[in-house]
Amino acid sequence: MDNIVIEYRFTLDNGQLAEFKLQFHADSMELIADDQPTLPEWTALEFHQCPHCPLSESDSPQCPVAVGLLPVVKDFDRILSYEELQVEAIINKRSIQQHTSAQKALSSMIGLIMATSGCPYTTFFRTMARHHLPFAGPEETVCRATAYYLLGQFLLMKAGQAAEFSFSGLDKIYKDMQKVNVAIAQRLRATIKADSTVNAIVLLDYFAQTLPMAIEESLEEIRYIYKPYFDQLE
Repeated sequence: MDNIVIEYRFTLDNGQLAEFKLQFHADSMELIADDQPTLPEWTALEFHQCPHCPLSESDSPQCPVAVGLLPVVKDFDRILSYEELQVEAIINKRSIQQHTSAQKALSSMIGLIMATSGCPYTTFFRTMARHHLPFAGPEETVCRATAYYLLGQFLLMKAGQAAEFSFSGLDKIYKDMQKVNVAIAQRLRATIKADSTVNAIVLLDYFAQTLPMAIEESLEEIRYIYKPYFDQLE
């Protein structure tokens, strides 16, 4: 089975171009990281390691998220978060484009890289990455995450395994992810000069905080989507 390929192309207003061809194992949707002859110190697992990280240095000398982000950091080290650019994502021969700030453009690709990096706390997001939606807003993210989670629980139930449909598991997934986002942002702040990559992760963390709040409010903010369906059942 061929690898899955997703491309991101960033064009600054001055014409400078940065291209990323991300490849993923078709069976696991895990990112295939570029071979690096030497890895910088900031990619070491114990460099601003997440407080709840289950990995050990003997098993994983490098942080998988940091290794995945290394090419991005190299290309965007001097680009400020507010700089405008044109970004194009190419997925399954479909092109999605947006003109926006560097931090917003990067947030979409960095979210994909983190989800598929091999970090134990991003495994759930790897299932969503298979049908990656660039530049998704908060409502789209809530809808996708809850739908993917419920489908996963249904498949567990069909396989005779324990399943839960109250979203408590999803709430934990996102709260764990908030800790990862904070630690990765700290890791990058100690490494890079510009702020576009760090602020892209701050945006991702905003989404990570949005979903637990939505669950707390019983997903009332997206209930209106189902109005035509509920009206039909009355």
